[in-house]
Amino acid sequence: MRRCRLPNGVCISTSIWQNLTAARWSIVTVRAQLPCLATGDLSEAMIAALGDRNACLLANHGQIAGGTTLRKALSVAEGVEDLADQYLSALTLGDPVILDADEMSAILKKFKTYGKQTSELEDGQTAAFELPRRVE
Repeated sequence: MRRCRLPNGVCISTSIWQNLTAARWSIVTVRAQLPCLATGDLSEAMIAALGDRNACLLANHGQIAGGTTLRKALSVAEGVEDLADQYLSALTLGDPVILDADEMSAILKKFKTYGKQTSELEDGQTAAFELPRRVE
């Protein structure tokens, strides 16, 4: 697990905005009163906030990212930072459209087969997206 101080994630973690929605990662922004910096209590709050997720933004602390390897943890951290950057950019245009739980569930289901060729799909799986068909 790696704690990252990437600027966009920190900006969101210290802001009034509530959520950073992500399809590839399950991310939670923790707004609860967190214990003092560098304590065991903060570590316990962080682990509880992560749950089964790969990343979270701790209010007024920044991003926490994890993975089975350092490379994967850094990839998650970079992905969260990219999403934070996109979210902050979207905010300049007004309130972004936040997907509800059902929409997120449908997208996460599609990501299980995203990028797979038809020959790689298991029984019962369908392609994430239909290919365009040429009209002649």
